[in-house]
Amino acid sequence: MILNTNKIIGIIGGMGPEAGIELHRRVIHFSEASRDQEHFSIVHVGFPSKVVDRTQYLEHKTIINPAQAILEMVHIAVNSGATVLGIACNTAHAPQIFEPVKMGLSTHEKPVNLVNMVEEACVSCIQEVPLNSKIGILSSNGVFKSELYSAMLQHRGFEIVLPSPKFQEEVIHNMIYNSVFGIKSNSTILRTEVLELLHKAMRFYLNNDVQTIILGCTEFSLLKEVLSIAYPNILVIDTIDVLAKALIREASKPVTA
Repeated sequence: MILNTNKIIGIIGGMGPEAGIELHRRVIHFSEASRDQEHFSIVHVGFPSKVVDRTQYLEHKTIINPAQAILEMVHIAVNSGATVLGIACNTAHAPQIFEPVKMGLSTHEKPVNLVNMVEEACVSCIQEVPLNSKIGILSSNGVFKSELYSAMLQHRGFEIVLPSPKFQEEVIHNMIYNSVFGIKSNSTILRTEVLELLHKAMRFYLNNDVQTIILGCTEFSLLKEVLSIAYPNILVIDTIDVLAKALIREASKPVTA
């Protein structure tokens, strides 16, 4: 099959770098292509050293909004021809960050489709999860404290099970950000400490009758295989998968004049 589109996908990465690469890989994986020429053209921009940590901004530990650096990457992608964009970071979809990025897109003459990962994940829940089901979220503190997923899903009739702030900080957030063993510090090697914390988090959710888990941080997408093997009866909504499929869907739509 030759893809009948000239739309270029833009991946805004570097948050963290491994997650952006994973999104790129999954766009390739989910594409219906049998030869090089049938794949989507992709512009992947990642400036990790320029983007302030999103959770630190949302927790008021810095006054620098990462939206500025994200928008800089967006402009590079659009000026390189991308018209369908995805940001490979859940926390960057908090309104305080995402909305300024959307507003900044208005400076471009041609229309640009910035796909919202969080909205797409919520649509996946509506399609795959029975109403009134209990959903748990593995996320950064930024997503947790901004209620990015919980507010949207509760409005749609789901029950969201949340840990205490202490558990969120010491167990779930620690899996990502611990400077010694966290996923951001060891993105290519899954440390034993992370697995121990993951199982502790899953015990909490299983004890609260949760049957669906949203991987609400792109770093957690790197644990998808472990979760699928260890907890086969849990439905995992992987936001990198969701975003990759949404980018393919939007880039496959006919180009309008």
